[in-house]
Amino acid sequence: MISQTSLGSLTWVRMRGPRKQVFLRLGEMFGEVITAFLTRASERKRVAQMRKSPHLATVLDTTARLFPGAISELEAMAEGADVPIDELLWLNTRGDLGYGSNGCSDLGLRGQTKLLLAHNEDADPVHIGDCPLLTLHIDGAVPITTYWYPGMLPAMTFWLNSFGIGCGIDHIPVANPGPGAGRQFLARHLSAATSLAEFVDWAGQVPVAGGYTYMVGSAQQRRLISIEVGPSGISSTDVAQRYAHTNHFIALTDQQVIDEQSVPRLEILNSLNEPTTRDQALRAFSDPAMGIWRDATGGDPLLTMCSVVFDFDHRVVELQPRADTESHQLSFEEFIPPV
Repeated sequence: MISQTSLGSLTWVRMRGPRKQVFLRLGEMFGEVITAFLTRASERKRVAQMRKSPHLATVLDTTARLFPGAISELEAMAEGADVPIDELLWLNTRGDLGYGSNGCSDLGLRGQTKLLLAHNEDADPVHIGDCPLLTLHIDGAVPITTYWYPGMLPAMTFWLNSFGIGCGIDHIPVANPGPGAGRQFLARHLSAATSLAEFVDWAGQVPVAGGYTYMVGSAQQRRLISIEVGPSGISSTDVAQRYAHTNHFIALTDQQVIDEQSVPRLEILNSLNEPTTRDQALRAFSDPAMGIWRDATGGDPLLTMCSVVFDFDHRVVELQPRADTESHQLSFEEFIPPV
């Protein structure tokens, strides 16, 4: 079952049904977008480079062994989009091998009267206009709503699931990929967590090739955690009052390639006057004058596609797409609507 609406400038696709049928239909609906991206000259060059990596075969083999469910999702999407499955596997593991975009910022805020997670979703400007909100009610799975890049696995941006768990993810480019699975496959798996304890436990069970940081919160548990995940393992930090993260490891010691935009953004986040409300947090992330919002100028290759704040105490999501002049407020229940 499929319905399609909009939230401001964002298309909102809502799907329910068996896993294979859902992803087959996603591929059919977004086949032109997926094909156009995969055939771009810049993407073909990136694929040619990563196919030479001595780590690629190991990463793909480990991923197939540990995450057969996610592999089946990509297989169905590839079939629906009429593209080779290898193309989607390469697309979803490129960040592990050093060919991803160095984007996204997160800030967690916890106090007696607030429990907030703010996230900026940064990407190559080529994606403008192509990325929908995606709500998935897959039979037997935990429902989620996420911002989705067609061709990618869902839940590697920001997401909220039906257990009141919300997450923002930051790319960490590691210098030496490990022999583990693709990080986006783990991210897809983590979106089904029913508690923060389960999330942390799952994150520590699976070796990954590349790096991600998860800022994750729970409405029910009233808790926020920042979790770095890399080839060497994981590091988990409870947010006592505030905690910021961008695109480099703070706790893990894996060798990394630190983008020149990452440290300045982290310094800005750490120097902000502490936002006390959801609206103040969103404004800090979406106001270009604050220095966190990105506009692909001055040597910065990325744009902020949208900003989002999860207000766990009030169970409200506030979303500011790039093209919109007004933000959109929805309850958690409205953000994961029935299909």
